Amino acid sequence: AIRIFCGPMGKMVVTVSTIPLVQAFGNTQQSWIIVSIIFAVIALVLLLVCFFNIEERVVIEAAKTEKVSVGRSLKALFSNQYWAICLGLWGFMVMMSTVTGTIETYYCKYILGNEALYSPIYAAQSIVVLIVPQFLLRFGKRNLTLAGILLVIVAQFVWMSNPMSVTVAMVSAVLRGIGVAPLWACVFPMIADCAEFGQWKTHVRQDGMIFSAASVGSKLGGGLASAGIGLLMDSVGYDGLAAVQNADAMAMIKAICMYAPIIFSVIIVILCLLYKLDKLYPQVIA
Repeated sequence: AIRIFCGPMGKMVVTVSTIPLVQAFGNTQQSWIIVSIIFAVIALVLLLVCFFNIEERVVIEAAKTEKVSVGRSLKALFSNQYWAICLGLWGFMVMMSTVTGTIETYYCKYILGNEALYSPIYAAQSIVVLIVPQFLLRFGKRNLTLAGILLVIVAQFVWMSNPMSVTVAMVSAVLRGIGVAPLWACVFPMIADCAEFGQWKTHVRQDGMIFSAASVGSKLGGGLASAGIGLLMDSVGYDGLAAVQNADAMAMIKAICMYAPIIFSVIIVILCLLYKLDKLYPQVIA
């Protein structure tokens, strides 16, 4: 939960500072490129600090008992149904985050008329992840995630009730933040549980393979979401340099903002219903 809290907090810092920095550099297309380069350099430095200061300290005996061929390792991986579910959860979680994070900027700028509103709306949906551990032991990872995603759907309907109201948008953002917090906090422990399940089912211990392969979901989710938004906005004639957008572009921005989170949430709900490892986990560990 702390790791996931720090991630959105870092994103929040970037979100809050991006537009002021772009404006400080002249508010042109080149300004966006300059700001992106600054963030990329900072990210590179932080990654290098991480790389040079972290070492593997935990040794799993089962992981070093025998060498496993790539073929057998992949066979074990693809026979782990809960890994596949977590792959989907991570992918659609990132996809929903990317879509909402991108389209809400357009929504605030063109629908609500103030792009600066995006920062408090994003902040409102990013600050509650630290409360998740208080409920995990009582409700379990899957049930808490499922309840949260259902709340995301409710939050979208709240926003639809008055899409032009900043107050309603903020209320919806808070509800959505509470709703997505369990998924952000739980998906990584759920993947770790998949490693235990995989060893129990296939007798092959593959922590690294399971985590790295599951991360493919996040890369695909983010990439497909970004590309999808670009294609949809291009299809309706969106012009990023224009002060006013055409009616089709405005309708597309509103439709994506309102309905995309619901579509992703329904898929995540289905995946959660298929995930039954929480009940099986005590037997696996035993």
